[in-house]
Amino acid sequence: MTKNYAAALSFGVLTAFAAPAAGAAEEQYIIDRESSERTSLTHHENIEELPNLGLAIHTPAAGEAPAPGSEKSVARYTDFFFDDHEDHFFNDEYFEHQWSHEFMDMPSIWEAALTDTEPVTVAVIDSGIDTEHNDLQNRLADGAYNAIDDSDDVTDLTGHGTQVAGIIAAEADNNFGIAGIAGTSPVEILPVKVSEDSGSSSSATMLRGVDYALEHDADIINISLGAPTFSDAEAIAMERAADDGALVVASSGNEGDTAPFYPASHDGVIAVGSHAEDGTLSNFSTHHDQVDIVAPGEELVTTHIQNDFVIATGTSFAAPVFAGFSALLLQNHEELTYTDVQQAALDHGQFQEQTTDLEAGPFSRLDAGRLWESVTYDPWDNGETAEVDSDHTWTITFSEPPAIDDPADVIEIAGSDGEPVENLEMALDGNEIHITAPPAGYNEDERYRLYVNDEITNEAGEPLPDGVYQIFQVK
Repeated sequence: MTKNYAAALSFGVLTAFAAPAAGAAEEQYIIDRESSERTSLTHHENIEELPNLGLAIHTPAAGEAPAPGSEKSVARYTDFFFDDHEDHFFNDEYFEHQWSHEFMDMPSIWEAALTDTEPVTVAVIDSGIDTEHNDLQNRLADGAYNAIDDSDDVTDLTGHGTQVAGIIAAEADNNFGIAGIAGTSPVEILPVKVSEDSGSSSSATMLRGVDYALEHDADIINISLGAPTFSDAEAIAMERAADDGALVVASSGNEGDTAPFYPASHDGVIAVGSHAEDGTLSNFSTHHDQVDIVAPGEELVTTHIQNDFVIATGTSFAAPVFAGFSALLLQNHEELTYTDVQQAALDHGQFQEQTTDLEAGPFSRLDAGRLWESVTYDPWDNGETAEVDSDHTWTITFSEPPAIDDPADVIEIAGSDGEPVENLEMALDGNEIHITAPPAGYNEDERYRLYVNDEITNEAGEPLPDGVYQIFQVK
């Protein structure tokens, strides 16, 4: 089945920056026409008059000296007129305007991230990429591919793919532009063009691109496009991509309703919605139970074609936020699988009640700090180990009765091999949960980990105190 796709584009007009063009521009000089000693330009060519200002602009020809008394034109770039900040983690020009980095506490994560490992590759299945962009040209993997005409021409005429790529991995700390979610860690973009210059694509072309990404060992595949039509072929392909070890991330759609959007709604894909700077669900973000997580997706500063920058909004740009963060996780923990990252995201997102007038239920918002800690924290190497008898009964006490149907859904005891202990008895008694040892008891001299999920709430849906890690060893 073939169908047309439209990229999950931003809402409204993308506000463009003026940015330094690649290559040196012609030098220009400004002359004050109202100054008596500077009025004679008879012998000079390439004079542009600015009569309302009483000025003129002189662009000297090759070998020509600037007009006497003229002032060299200096670089000026459009700014956002936001409040300035004195301290920046990276020196990129527009870093201070990238609100999502502070919201996600990315500086703390960048400080902990490794920067000397093998690169993680993110395939951007999109409209192509401006491969000459100063913030992207050093972040590209070999093997750019055009799935439309089976060539290596990935010229991006719409800018959408370039915007997605910048959010993931724009070069950080280079005194230019922005910083991608990947920071300075070795994350590379594999450009795969599947969208026509009109912005549309087809399932066949998209799958051709995904197939190519798998062939070239992409660790993560970002698909910021889609349509509301289900495809059996796509469903099969997405599951096979996951089985092959790729983490497939897709935008949930910008219809602001509860209708499925594909490929995001297929099994094997992490569907990402959008939230605003205040943490509330974006009013355009598709919301249903197949949306796994929401991430920043409004007014994100990112790269654009012709070495430019834009402010982009839409689930198209929330997806690469998650893809870029996932690249950081994989780059620091190569043992992680698609399932590991997906489950960690679901387990450690921030459960949010909807606070806008959308007819939407609760949603899980990406909590980068908690997700990072959940993956990188090794409880076996942290904290003290309690010594207990082999038939020890654990009692978990909450400040008030928890809203739990089955304690086994939120509590686990596992051995040092990571395998859960079976035949535990768990009983909820008011604000306490009692965990009785298995009939044969715990193994002597073995260490175990008791884990209590930190998403437990009271009957009113309010979170109870943080979860518990407890390492214990049997006497």
